[in-house]
Amino acid sequence: MARKRRRLPSSGDRLTDWHFRQIVDVLERVVKAVRKKKRLIDLDDKPPRKAVRGLNDLDLAIIYLNAAKKIHPTSDDYVETIIHEAFHTILEGGKPGHKGIIRHEAIDVIAEILIKKFTDEQKRYLKKFIPRKEVKRGPLPTQPDASDAVSKKPSQETKIPDVLLEDLNFPDLDERGPEETPPQT
Repeated sequence: MARKRRRLPSSGDRLTDWHFRQIVDVLERVVKAVRKKKRLIDLDDKPPRKAVRGLNDLDLAIIYLNAAKKIHPTSDDYVETIIHEAFHTILEGGKPGHKGIIRHEAIDVIAEILIKKFTDEQKRYLKKFIPRKEVKRGPLPTQPDASDAVSKKPSQETKIPDVLLEDLNFPDLDERGPEETPPQT
């Protein structure tokens, strides 16, 4: 028998309630953990790295929230960030490495609108997903995919220094005649 979920708070607006159900479904069924981390920075960004409000690790299904009071002075700020990060999972299909079709700025706008539309009861419900304690370890930088290696341009490939090539004493293929080329197997 399927487990029944308790009744979710409602705002009275069908579209807002639908978005709320989508966010709760992602947080309950897809995301394995929500963690607070002080000094949360985007490790995939180029130096100097900037502090971010939150990170969504789709590979591990973990949402990280920045615990700094400067970034999240109130608990309502955490709710807006958790809505934002949940929307990354919703719009990107929860697939690691999948780039969504919506730009980051659009997700910011959606989160701002929904935080205004949600009732206090709905915001309290989302606050239940925010942990009280911080974790010491944060997200790991993403590893380059095999697809990234294939899409590298020849100029980006690692070159062997000419000094090392001379030490190997390999004759150039251009200097060999057609009779000296090895047979194809």
